[in-house]
Amino acid sequence: MPLVAQPQTKAVCDFGCGDGWYIQFFDQRFPGKKWTGIDISQGMLDQAIVRSPNARFMLFPSENQEGYLTQPGLAGAFDLVYSIAVFAHILNDADVAGLFCGLAETLSAGGKLVIFEQTGPRRVAGSSFCRRLSSDYKRIAESRGLVIQSSALIMFPAHVIFERRIAPKFYAYYADSGENDFLARMRANHNRLFRWLSRMAIQLSPKSVWPDTGKLWGNSLIVFQKPKS
Repeated sequence: MPLVAQPQTKAVCDFGCGDGWYIQFFDQRFPGKKWTGIDISQGMLDQAIVRSPNARFMLFPSENQEGYLTQPGLAGAFDLVYSIAVFAHILNDADVAGLFCGLAETLSAGGKLVIFEQTGPRRVAGSSFCRRLSSDYKRIAESRGLVIQSSALIMFPAHVIFERRIAPKFYAYYADSGENDFLARMRANHNRLFRWLSRMAIQLSPKSVWPDTGKLWGNSLIVFQKPKS
């Protein structure tokens, strides 16, 4: 949030914006910014447009994704790009690297890329997700010319129990309703009881910010910067 509030942050992109909740949240608190949301789902973008009609929303293609980000209209367009829980749903590291390259091109000189992703001490992959090490993301970003500015692990011990023992029951319920794994997780996260239990687990955790050493399971919050020259 401090990065969004900075006066030099004028143009902001939510990469993987979904239904636009974060754009609406930040825009209400920091008006006057120029907002762009990019997502691969037209259905999600339709909801985002209703939430934030003054923002610009763009449909991300299923093919030639890196080329889409390097189009002239996006080159150097943003002072800040943030991406929340997007790359865990991209299984191939080469595809992640290509997106990092494209996102780096969208940044202005000195602009920042912020990612918030589930990480852990070892890689865990399923049919629709890949939980990487935070060092994987750092290595990929540095290979694309970005510099690590800061890194922290956000981990709520009580929420870890929620994630392992309670959340899977919600995912299974929606999966049994015919949804694929990704949509089952999305629908679970919109369930009021799911959100209430998740918030309670967070409140029961006295400490939330930890060194991002790669030894714990949690969510890595990493800030990368594009060099000014």
